[in-house]
Amino acid sequence: MKTLDSKKEEYCQKNKEKSSEICSALLASLSEGLEQNIKNGSYSRAGGHQEFLNDLQKVEKQFFDTPKKGIMAWKILKKFLRGKEDISKAILQNDKALQMNEKEIADEKMKAKAKELEKEVQKLEKEMSKQKSADHKQSQDMNFHMLKKKRLEEKKQRLEEYEKMIESKLREQKALLEEGFEKEASQLNEEIEELRKKKEEVEKPSWISSALENLKTAIREKLSKIHEEVIEPVVDRFKTLIQNTSSKD
Repeated sequence: MKTLDSKKEEYCQKNKEKSSEICSALLASLSEGLEQNIKNGSYSRAGGHQEFLNDLQKVEKQFFDTPKKGIMAWKILKKFLRGKEDISKAILQNDKALQMNEKEIADEKMKAKAKELEKEVQKLEKEMSKQKSADHKQSQDMNFHMLKKKRLEEKKQRLEEYEKMIESKLREQKALLEEGFEKEASQLNEEIEELRKKKEEVEKPSWISSALENLKTAIREKLSKIHEEVIEPVVDRFKTLIQNTSSKD
């Protein structure tokens, strides 16, 4: 006849066995998706280890949320989790290798992008320099044309003024001679000669040429200043961008 203790022990053993069966079957059911992902290599990619851990935690949570598992629940779960430790390590090692490879690929792409950007900056700098030269020449031509026209008009006006002054003095001299003031009329010769010399000076081409050269120098200085203040800073910003991009390699 069985004693009370032996009956109690037998009862406990049956409960353990029943609980173990329930828990094992439950874990097998809950981890079907996890096991399938392991078999088909779903975790064999960059970031796969974290996804594996997330799926494993879902199985664990669902297991705890399921009632009536019996007294062996925690022990069976620990056994299940230990069985996944080697798999987890293998996935982690593969994950690190893949991430390193992806980083190297990303670095190469970054370097290629930096070189491409540098070429674009050089191309832009060349185009800006070419445009600057074209704008410079166009601006000079336009300003020279306008100045030449203005100076010719001024020259014409000054010549007309001198001509009028000379004619006025000649009329004055003629009137003095007609009235018998020969001495006074003779004194006007010096003034008339001085006016004629001034008129001849204005008629010389060197007067306009000198003015044009002065303007040419002024325009060059102005355009050079614009290049330094506007164009060069733009190019410098592109160069800085390239340096910052390259420093990340």
